[in-house]
Amino acid sequence: GAMSPSRFARTMHTRYAAQWQVDTFRRLVCGLPDRDKPGRLIVCWDDHDFAWNNSLGQGPQEHPNAVPRQVRDISRRLFEQFVRQLRTGAPSADYPSLPADVLQPWAGDGVGESGQIGGGVFAYQLLDNRWARTERRIRRETALGTQERQGQMLEGHALEQLKTRLGQSQGLLVVLGGTPMAHDHLLSEQSWHSQAEGDYAEYRQVLEAARRPVLYLAGDVHHNVWGGRLAHPDTGKASRVVQVLSSGAALDRYKVVRFEPSYGVLELPDSPGAALAGEVVLRLWEQQDKGSWEPSLPVPRLRYGASDWTGDLEGAAAAIDDGPPDEQPLAALVCRPRFAAHRLD
Repeated sequence: GAMSPSRFARTMHTRYAAQWQVDTFRRLVCGLPDRDKPGRLIVCWDDHDFAWNNSLGQGPQEHPNAVPRQVRDISRRLFEQFVRQLRTGAPSADYPSLPADVLQPWAGDGVGESGQIGGGVFAYQLLDNRWARTERRIRRETALGTQERQGQMLEGHALEQLKTRLGQSQGLLVVLGGTPMAHDHLLSEQSWHSQAEGDYAEYRQVLEAARRPVLYLAGDVHHNVWGGRLAHPDTGKASRVVQVLSSGAALDRYKVVRFEPSYGVLELPDSPGAALAGEVVLRLWEQQDKGSWEPSLPVPRLRYGASDWTGDLEGAAAAIDDGPPDEQPLAALVCRPRFAAHRLD
């Protein structure tokens, strides 16, 4: 049966507390200098932090992945508690108890924010890809027949703020989100752009609005991906948006697909005028079977100017070659429950 709001709150709180109790994670976070200052520790969420797999923050409520308003408010309040603990909690401190007002309505909106990073030199924008998200195509049966419109990824004010910043030729802009803008997923289509299922409207809007070099950082895919410049789906023209994906929060639990622990490191220059011209150093790392960490993908030099990237960034980097291709055919059967109770487990 369906999980009650109070049980959902207790379950989510228990998982946040368990994450804080991981010693290596806690020491890493608490070791960050000035982690309580704006722009020092930026935390994003995605579906499994927000609710369940492939969750949608906006209805219709009959959709199997839709998150009810009360559940959405509970998630927001517990996420706020977790971020506050990451920014201010002492390394030896226990995780705080479940908030007394956890079942009360949340007055705000999603987790988006903006500011400056790199010593106040570079602008960044954090996007919430779940709070206002709908299904990709919204279909309604009316007296006039079936009507369809594109779904939304972002709330209106968040999109307008982003487009304003994109339109300013003021050098590098770092944009962070939970969901890839463009990626070929194995088991679902969670990116903004999908060749098979169409696009969210914001995908074209972001690519067309960019008048400055944009570095989009996201996760969700459980490994490292260097995407290069994203191309406009209609014209094929390369945009000013460069995408890099890195996420190591995955269990090696699939028999056909193996997820290697991975992470990325981004180094921003600190020279005078670095916001308008310079070079970003990006490194992607992957853990090998024997435990050693090795570079996972080659990344070109990410040079930028006030209004665009400079140098050759076209195309996606190739995976590391591990030998000649195997010509034997391979068939893979992936069974995945789609009934409503699955999202509560």
